[in-house]
Amino acid sequence: MSLQRIAPWSVALLAVTVVGMMITAHAGSAAATWALAAAFVAGAIAASLRANAPYWRAGVVGPQDHDPMLAARRNTRLAALTYAWAGLAMQGLYTTPLTGLRWQHGWQYALAFALVAFGAFFYARALGTGTASPPHPRLERLAAPLAIAQAIAAACGLAYLAGTGKALSTRADWAANIIFVSAALAIMVLSAIGLRTHVTLTRRPE
Repeated sequence: MSLQRIAPWSVALLAVTVVGMMITAHAGSAAATWALAAAFVAGAIAASLRANAPYWRAGVVGPQDHDPMLAARRNTRLAALTYAWAGLAMQGLYTTPLTGLRWQHGWQYALAFALVAFGAFFYARALGTGTASPPHPRLERLAAPLAIAQAIAAACGLAYLAGTGKALSTRADWAANIIFVSAALAIMVLSAIGLRTHVTLTRRPE
């Protein structure tokens, strides 16, 4: 399933949820902020399932689309969009004149998410735009390890936030923790979905 149909809806969801979270954060409503973050996570996972599920059913996707790198490129773009959402949400929620929230580390994490998003978009572009521009073999071999590393890192982040109780913190970083939890959950699931597709396509007999 091409991302061309999914991407506009995903970008719209990103914009709506970020703006909505800024409004609810200004109102001091953690519950509403959680709900909007959850809406983005659900949308990202739904988009990933829509793009990947056809690969898991024999005969649904045409032979020309049985390219692990084509799937990896799509999945990397979805991950990049999630990182971009986290960066924009972090910066937006800690734009003090608009939301009233102040946290000295907000811009630092926003920048970190933005850099990771840029790196993911760059990697997706480096994977090529079709058979006319095949990726370097080393880039191909990175697809599965990167998915595994992202899933493990996200799971560890979730475990840390849950174990320390930060996910339910009421301190100045409460909004940041909502973003951390949501982004980690989304990346963990997206990585697992992408890895399943990669394994399916690389093990499928010709």
